[in-house]
Amino acid sequence: MLDLERGKRDLEQSILRKDTEIHQMMTQLDDEQSGMNRIQKSIKELQVSLFKTVSYDTCFIVRTEREPEPHFVSHVTRTG
Repeated sequence: MLDLERGKRDLEQSILRKDTEIHQMMTQLDDEQSGMNRIQKSIKELQVSLFKTVSYDTCFIVRTEREPEPHFVSHVTRTG
């Protein structure tokens, strides 16, 4: 009978340890997911910033290629 009670206590303690381990792992998972969300947000912000920069540069290049030089600029460039 004492062996059964001791076995029961051991199992209860084992269950408590496992519950504690699970709780710690869940907390760690939550921390990792929060960090991942912050990183994803930073990536999205950088992508938007990069897109704006590339779009501006592309727009500037296209506009420069389309617009003819003003007469006085081409004259100065050729004789300069």
